[in-house]
Amino acid sequence: VASWTNATVAKAPSHRDTFYPGTNGRLYDAWWNPNSYVITHVPCSSTAGPEAAVSGSPSESDAFYRGTNGCLYDAWWNPSTNGITQIACAVAVLP
Repeated sequence: VASWTNATVAKAPSHRDTFYPGTNGRLYDAWWNPNSYVITHVPCSSTAGPEAAVSGSPSESDAFYRGTNGCLYDAWWNPSTNGITQIACAVAVLP
């Protein structure tokens, strides 16, 4: 079990995403809206934590996390696509 905190973002008043590390070290997104509640695996390499989440609009979310290689990543989602982007590596210094 990971020792860092989960990251939750409200994309709209009734839409929430909580990103958290699974016991297998992978990043997961538990999302909720009035019609459904789903847990999905974020297709990324193992996370070494910690996570932070933001939403730029009601239909977008970004989860930032440190990979096991020490690099900083952004797992992003919007209605038409999703992906993982490596943001920084040599300069990623997180507690």
